[in-house]
Amino acid sequence: MKGSDSIKKEVVLNLGKNGLTKNFIDEVKTHIYKGSRVRVKVLKSALGGTTAKELASEISGKARCGKVDVRGHVIVLER
Repeated sequence: MKGSDSIKKEVVLNLGKNGLTKNFIDEVKTHIYKGSRVRVKVLKSALGGTTAKELASEISGKARCGKVDVRGHVIVLER
């Protein structure tokens, strides 16, 4: 594959003070199954005593997707 062929559409979602709601998980599922890569920016108010890695595991489990990377407060998910 050439460079431009391997680039996937990327969607950025913000995880805020409401945390992991059903609507947020549904939004992640929608974008994942459309073939997009999803970046989740975790705001400090969403952490509430957990880490971004723990949230990434929880999101990938509930949305049934793969966790690609966690860097700081940014989670990258793929199908």
